[in-house]
Amino acid sequence: MSQGAWKNLERQMLRLVSKHLQADDFGGGPKCSIGGYQIDAYGVFAKTALIFECKTGKRVNLKQAVDRLSAARTIIRREIRHEHGRHIKYFRFVIVVGKTEDIAKHRRRMPKDIVVWTPKYFQSVKSLAKAINRRALLYILKELHFKDLREAMAMPRAKIRLPALRVKRSSNQRNESIYAFFAPARTLLDLGYVARLESNLPSAYQRLLNGSRLKALEDYINAGNSFKNSVVVNLPDNVKFVRKSSANLTPSPKKVDLGVLKIPVVPASLWIIDGQHRIYGYNSTQKLDSPLSVIGVQFMTTFEQGKIFVDINKNQKPVDPNLLWDLYFHLAPNDYTGIISALVRDLSCNRQSKLYEKVYVPEVSQKARKDYKIYMANVCEAVVKQNLLQSALRYSSKTRLEDMPIKRLREASALVYRRLNRLYRALHDLCSQLGQTVWWRRFFLSNNGISIVLRVLKEFFTYRKAPSTQKAFRVFLKDPLANYFSLMTGRLDDILKNTSSEGGRESVAIDLLIQANNVHGNFAVDKLREARKITRQDLFFTTIGFFEKNMRRIIKEELTKLSADWWEQRIPPSVKQAAETKWQQKDEIGEPINFLDLSDYPRILSHNWSDAFRVHYEKMKKDKNWLNLKFQELITLRNKYFHFHGSVTPSEQDTWHSRILIDDVLKPFGIETASIKASAA
Repeated sequence: MSQGAWKNLERQMLRLVSKHLQADDFGGGPKCSIGGYQIDAYGVFAKTALIFECKTGKRVNLKQAVDRLSAARTIIRREIRHEHGRHIKYFRFVIVVGKTEDIAKHRRRMPKDIVVWTPKYFQSVKSLAKAINRRALLYILKELHFKDLREAMAMPRAKIRLPALRVKRSSNQRNESIYAFFAPARTLLDLGYVARLESNLPSAYQRLLNGSRLKALEDYINAGNSFKNSVVVNLPDNVKFVRKSSANLTPSPKKVDLGVLKIPVVPASLWIIDGQHRIYGYNSTQKLDSPLSVIGVQFMTTFEQGKIFVDINKNQKPVDPNLLWDLYFHLAPNDYTGIISALVRDLSCNRQSKLYEKVYVPEVSQKARKDYKIYMANVCEAVVKQNLLQSALRYSSKTRLEDMPIKRLREASALVYRRLNRLYRALHDLCSQLGQTVWWRRFFLSNNGISIVLRVLKEFFTYRKAPSTQKAFRVFLKDPLANYFSLMTGRLDDILKNTSSEGGRESVAIDLLIQANNVHGNFAVDKLREARKITRQDLFFTTIGFFEKNMRRIIKEELTKLSADWWEQRIPPSVKQAAETKWQQKDEIGEPINFLDLSDYPRILSHNWSDAFRVHYEKMKKDKNWLNLKFQELITLRNKYFHFHGSVTPSEQDTWHSRILIDDVLKPFGIETASIKASAA
């Protein structure tokens, strides 16, 4: 067993029990012994005790762990009651396993009070506890198959009474009732339950929580906002409706009953079908008594609940973000959202703008949406993300738009409009002069292109000698843009593909800033310093170079065994032709094999698999599909950084991931990346 991995898992479990689940009493760790049995972590919650055993490492004997824990249960129960009180009546013993395959090997029937948690389930529990703290305990107890959670948590019997409307309808040859009511967020948090796919319960259907979405909703609630759409829940059969009066719906013959819903206070009894993030968003706020609109259905199986969940999320069409930003122009003219909306409308609607009729604005655009390559929402969101209004007035990037005076926001917006318009005119002129009109049409007049231009404009706002006229922009950018186009010859398609992500757009912007900095030495200095421009000698690139060098050597050695004329006979024609073209462009320096691309190696190995390479990988019990997957992962990692000339620092995680992949591919030939430093020395 890896002691480090075990200790890390043990620390995570102790943190979960003590901090997030907020146990009444807890203990664990290497010095914690109960009845002579070492306990990794345990927690006492009212009448319930949970005992955790952590298992990780290369080999886990799960059968032995279950047997030992089963034999020690009686002693552990007695000692915990002696230490923490005779009131503790319920126990569960949980074995947390570091690798799923260890569980798959264990087919023995488990005792009812011993449960095994998979790594995926443990992660879902941690995420849930981080989101809703002690309320996650009720989910855990339910999923540990406690029959009476109210008794386990020593909760008194009580009922919540809520005014409600009831409509009866026929569905699938049966009658059902739908209830509309308002419930405090606290009630839904305390009584709600989400059947997460990771819960190990039959018919679970909900997705895992999204942490960033929760934080955004929490901020939205703290700002005093509320939700206008309804949460959908399934009411258990112990929820009763007491009718007080009725009214007919006209012209429909249906009746609406006004009454009171009596909901017993039973934890995890209201199954939340839709709206889990909205409910959880209230957990860490001071707005727990805020009423939420709820639609309740009753007597539904989990299958039927799941069907509703799918129907809601499949058929519910989200509001177009372009329409939202366009609405801000009318609804919030004195808010930063309305001011940014007006800025983008001016760019698209003003005939003096270089982007006239180039940006899709729902209310005013003359053509169909599909005819535009730039959308209003993308530009508005880029202005916000890049802190462009703050930069225009040289405010700190930490200044919130909400805190800026309206007058200053309007001044900043007008300045951004003027400078962006002049910058775009200069870019159009330069693309024409340099014979790169394709870059103007396909790159600069696109969502991703304008996002990158806005990043460059931001640096002009912080540059003391920044140009302010169209001519000055043209003079400033002529040489940097010419150098950039020269470097990127034939790579526009790659650029367009890679700028589909935020990281890719940042990388391209940095590449442009580097060229401007090369000509104007004090331009964008802080930004480039922050980006930590790296060289090809860093470990990530050295590792990739090491791999390619060894792959070429292995291919040459193995194929030479098959034929002296291996290049002509054993290399796929398309691969051979591309490599020879590059070789000839370099005046035939070296050999054609040195001009293979990373994506060429798996094609060569597959082409000669049976005759040359299968025998090596069969020793490791690996097949061609496994090898191709390793190459795909490695190519994805390589492209992430190589497309942009090393202007983004590879993370330590990606560096080590690349080394692991390379070691897997080269292992049959006795080569490891551990030899890189030695060979370099």
